[in-house]
Amino acid sequence: ENRFRVVALDLPGFGLTGPDPTGDYSDERSVAVLVALLDRLGIGQAAVVGSSMGGRIAWRFAAAEPARVSKLVLMAPDGFASFGREYGRAPERLPWLMRLLPYTAPKPLLERTMRNAYAVPGTLTDAVVERYHAMLLAPGVRRAILDRVLQTRLLQPEPILATIRAPVLLLWGERDGAVPATHAADYERALRDARIVILPGIGHVPMEEAPEASARVLRAFLDGETSG
Repeated sequence: ENRFRVVALDLPGFGLTGPDPTGDYSDERSVAVLVALLDRLGIGQAAVVGSSMGGRIAWRFAAAEPARVSKLVLMAPDGFASFGREYGRAPERLPWLMRLLPYTAPKPLLERTMRNAYAVPGTLTDAVVERYHAMLLAPGVRRAILDRVLQTRLLQPEPILATIRAPVLLLWGERDGAVPATHAADYERALRDARIVILPGIGHVPMEEAPEASARVLRAFLDGETSG
């Protein structure tokens, strides 16, 4: 029974969307893009799902537009400071490999970087790497990715997360090498209504590594009661 309407999007600068003509890749701009998309599609309220960086934008959206979010699903969301990332400041220096991104994107290097996100053997296939690489080569995408990194200023998450009224599902892979599952407790402490599901043996992309298990958890949350 497929009773959910699913709207999937590429944020500007990713996938097939291409660069944002404004050149603005701040989280505030991403929230405005999501508002405009929902308005264009005539969607008053939705369950919002975000993964990794998209997770950070999803919780920023839920805080900024509470009436538009019925439930919130955060899959290994970004947002808390980590080594080399401070609150309130864009990165001063980027790794030299990232500085080369607008000029070159060797596939072996991309594959090596992607391995950190996948924990299930056989999931990171040549076809997956080829798809990511092809999208990376789309006009303006590499520059846009770099610009987004340079423009991203992390805000202290706790005061923002505390304002979110929607029920939240925190979905994490136990073997996430990009955003460790231990961060789930940081989110749970800051949120009013959150529950955590950790998938054993899974990495940073549960929707690719364990699609059936991820869908089961997601459906149970969307179908279930709103208090956790």
